[in-house]
Amino acid sequence: MSPEPLSRGEWIEAVTSANSGAQRRELVESCPEHHTRQSSVDVQASLVARIYAQPEAALRLSELADWIARANHDPYSEGIGFRAGAHVAYVQTRYHDAAQLYRAAATQFRGLGEESEVARTLSSGLQALIYLGQYEEARDWGAEAGGILS
Repeated sequence: MSPEPLSRGEWIEAVTSANSGAQRRELVESCPEHHTRQSSVDVQASLVARIYAQPEAALRLSELADWIARANHDPYSEGIGFRAGAHVAYVQTRYHDAAQLYRAAATQFRGLGEESEVARTLSSGLQALIYLGQYEEARDWGAEAGGILS
């Protein structure tokens, strides 16, 4: 008798809890049914909820978002992967990397016509730009995000 398949939430938790990269990769590869856009969305939500309290888990979730995007070749999931990586880079005080990843995510979402995701991404990246002294770009991002959301 084979074991019950993992639900999407159980799978995300199992990948996040695995001790080694090899174990995480094996879990990712063993459940292709979870290589979906919805899994990307769920991974991002879990990452945001844990990013300050559990930074190691957030890093693993960022890796998972990237793996899902590569596995399903979904441009929306790729945008989520970029933004997840940006969130982790920001918390690690790698502001240049964070800004680059926020730019990539915003570009990805713009290309898809996902305006609300563009706004979320730009507003998330403002503080990274400010830490870098890129005030004009931060003002432009804030204005664009505000324009989308109003």
